[in-house]
Amino acid sequence: MAKQRALQNTAFHESGHAVVAFMLGVSFRSVTIRADAETESLGMVMLRDSPKWAIPDTEAYSDRCARAWFERTTQISLAGQISEAVRAGRRPARYSHSSDNDHAVDRAIEISASDEEASAWINWLFIRTRNMLGLPFVWAAVVALGRELMERETITGAAARMTIRNAMRPPGRLPKPRFRVTLRFVPFPELRSEMLKLVKP
Repeated sequence: MAKQRALQNTAFHESGHAVVAFMLGVSFRSVTIRADAETESLGMVMLRDSPKWAIPDTEAYSDRCARAWFERTTQISLAGQISEAVRAGRRPARYSHSSDNDHAVDRAIEISASDEEASAWINWLFIRTRNMLGLPFVWAAVVALGRELMERETITGAAARMTIRNAMRPPGRLPKPRFRVTLRFVPFPELRSEMLKLVKP
């Protein structure tokens, strides 16, 4: 039973990543809840490669374009832990999203002029992502894809996008998140150890 609950949490975590990627127009190749011992991941959404203009320290790099890309990919990173928290009814275990937090921090450092700005930027994107996932039609897609992942473990990007589209226009009533996820503002120095706190209101 505990193993099944953990797998469901992982399914909703990865589903959250994939649905927000879809909403933000970021393509992905596949979604899986199959654990990978080599990368120490419980699951993964395989995004497309970053555009050349979003790779720092390259000739093609563009500050303006990269900022928009970093905002979208950071929201995708944060979406997993928010979806998992809503599904489980509690704050996720830290190991389930530590790499997501590291990615968010790295992007914040790249585009921010101070620790304060980086902290505010991440917290702002967390709120935007939480609000997006709180929309009934978006949450319906998270639920649908999470359930499909429980059945199939690995889904291609094309199949996942079809599931998301279908879930966003079903007949009848849309499911809603079971509770509202709130945010404790976290100073930047604490971000790597305890970046975002998800609690019941």
